[in-house]
Amino acid sequence: MINRDIIGTANKDIMNDYKGCFDQLSPLIGLTFCGEVGLPWEGLKQTGAFFPLNGPGKLSVKIQTDDVSVYHFRSNLVQNPDSSTLELVFDTPGSKSSRKISVLFERAIQPQVKLAAIVTSPWKKAAGKCKLK
Repeated sequence: MINRDIIGTANKDIMNDYKGCFDQLSPLIGLTFCGEVGLPWEGLKQTGAFFPLNGPGKLSVKIQTDDVSVYHFRSNLVQNPDSSTLELVFDTPGSKSSRKISVLFERAIQPQVKLAAIVTSPWKKAAGKCKLK
């Protein structure tokens, strides 16, 4: 969502304001990012200095939490001579929406070379395996 407002009068500097919020990641991480930018605008006639020296400007960035109070990150790496396992987990415990995402990587070289990856989220689950003989 982007809003554009022009404020000022003909005798004073004109300021172009742009406002917007980016909430597409909110279901995933529980945050909404909003910003506002104000730039001076004198039209096509340039009688003074060029941007950014032609007047006051403003920049504002806000991060709003939806229903998240705690983030939980976990990583676990187990290495053996013949195999390795890496697990990565992201979660927001206590939130209204389930956001637990986990990624599991496995590697083995005995008795045969094997690679595996499993991704689990509230929306989708994906797995892949590869074996070499």
